[in-house]
Amino acid sequence: MDRDIERYAASYSEMPFEPVQAEFRRAFVLEQIERMAPRSILEVGCGWNPLFMDVQSKIKICTVEPSQQFYDHACSLIKGHGNARLIQGFLEEVALEDIGTFDLVILSGVLHEVSQPLALLESAKRFCSAHSQLHVNVPNAKSFHRLLALEMGLIESLYQLSESQRALEQNNTFDLDSLSALLQDAGFVVGDAGSYFVKPFTHKQMQSLIDRGIISRTMLDGLMRLSKHFPNNGSEVYVNARLAL
Repeated sequence: MDRDIERYAASYSEMPFEPVQAEFRRAFVLEQIERMAPRSILEVGCGWNPLFMDVQSKIKICTVEPSQQFYDHACSLIKGHGNARLIQGFLEEVALEDIGTFDLVILSGVLHEVSQPLALLESAKRFCSAHSQLHVNVPNAKSFHRLLALEMGLIESLYQLSESQRALEQNNTFDLDSLSALLQDAGFVVGDAGSYFVKPFTHKQMQSLIDRGIISRTMLDGLMRLSKHFPNNGSEVYVNARLAL
């Protein structure tokens, strides 16, 4: 499926509940960074909130962003972040000799949105050394809200594209097994993996419950912690991996 990147950026900005989901995704990614302690990071796709806003200044970070809207916004934020570099374009267009390899490559909320996820992983692999780590996270086909929809008869398969996925022109639906298998096909060895943030209902329903005061911040934090009891059924799955040597 061919995608209009700028139309995607506009649709993403209007998606209900996505800012909340993005907040918990961001917190999880920052936990991974703190645990891995990289000296350099390659961020593939930044949306409205590039990672250089939150990582320590001692970490060198390069962000590659294809959307002109997101790139321009990141440019407006980069002043004072001497550790950061921005490149506008697709990762496949970036030459290795221009930026080199990184301790940590992050594809956060990206892989499910491209028509050829294996090709993107193979491109990301160019920027990995033998000691590099790769972090990938994507929406989970086995998320609690999709399981509920299946049992209610609203969907025929956990893997069919949802209304919000079609609106965002997304191409793939992964679970932990299929994401891990794809990384292995791309030449990576899977390390730790799991899911985070249990989401009982759709984005639209979650936003409505928040707006009506039914779901509080305390409940949202509890849903994040709840994923340890349902390791395969959080709203998003993640894999940390290294190159297969």
